[in-house]
Amino acid sequence: MRNIILFVFIFLPISVFGLNIKVAPILYVDETENNARNTARVQNDLLNTLWAVETGIVIRFERLVNNNINSPQSLTEAVTICRNERIEYLIYGYITKRQHNFHAEIRLFEYESRTVLQSFYSMDSIEHYDRLLEDIARKIFIFIEETFNYDIITEKTSLTRLLIPAMVGYWTPVDSEWVKVFLGTVSAGSGVIFVPKDNLFTLFGLSFYVSTGLELKYRLGVGNPAGYEAFNHNLLITVPVRLYTTLAEKHQVFIGIGYNYFLDFFVIANKYSDSAVYVFNSMGMCLGLGYKYTINDKISIFARNDFDFLFNEQRDLVTFSILIGIEIKIYEEETRSRW
Repeated sequence: MRNIILFVFIFLPISVFGLNIKVAPILYVDETENNARNTARVQNDLLNTLWAVETGIVIRFERLVNNNINSPQSLTEAVTICRNERIEYLIYGYITKRQHNFHAEIRLFEYESRTVLQSFYSMDSIEHYDRLLEDIARKIFIFIEETFNYDIITEKTSLTRLLIPAMVGYWTPVDSEWVKVFLGTVSAGSGVIFVPKDNLFTLFGLSFYVSTGLELKYRLGVGNPAGYEAFNHNLLITVPVRLYTTLAEKHQVFIGIGYNYFLDFFVIANKYSDSAVYVFNSMGMCLGLGYKYTINDKISIFARNDFDFLFNEQRDLVTFSILIGIEIKIYEEETRSRW
């Protein structure tokens, strides 16, 4: 009896960024509400505004590791935070809400020189809080671009792509009762992958996108030698939806779910008569996760784990697959929008 194979997933590379900037809690003072104070709101809003800008993954904005602190307002407090958390660059400051407008002062502090490299000021009407943050973010990026000579992209670029995958791998039933009947061996497949927009949204500083398409795989199974001589020819058609995120340049991970259609041909060898062929078809679903590495503009390679579920009246079948493959881009179209 063969147990489920334990798969050790590929260790993912640690993302390396050119510039790591921490964002401290930003003081928010509401002068229309008896100077009520809030530090969490502006920090989240400013981070989301910064994360929404495409920078070519050369800058990383993050919260403090110890984020449950008071918003720093003095140079001494900024020095203390940077020393305790080993931070090179820190963004801090305040936003004040007045009766008719917002006023903001945000500072970029460098620990090595113990100086505020730049203070960013902005003011806008009470109806345009988001525009105020966008103005601050724009000024921050312009300063970083000019000071550190980084090529920051201020346009949101998205690519529509069409790719052809080719894959090979190994598969096996998970249920021990099915293992008594047949064993999985090799699988191979291809298909088409459609990416409507390769920069769908940004979350926690990471860019995400979704793909769909159609995959066709052939899987060969053999009868368990302890039972009888047989072959299982399995055609598996999958319509997947996968969510990708970019950890670093060229490195992506993804998870997916899909709709499966199984077409099985069981060929059972009879010792004293002709072989018998049984045909079955069933519906099911697929769950998967994997890693993708981009070699160049045209070619990527990937490794993937799939769990395929086949539902039938007699006994459901769950299989586990390990796949490696290549993706070749056959079509691409670029769209742009200003952030």
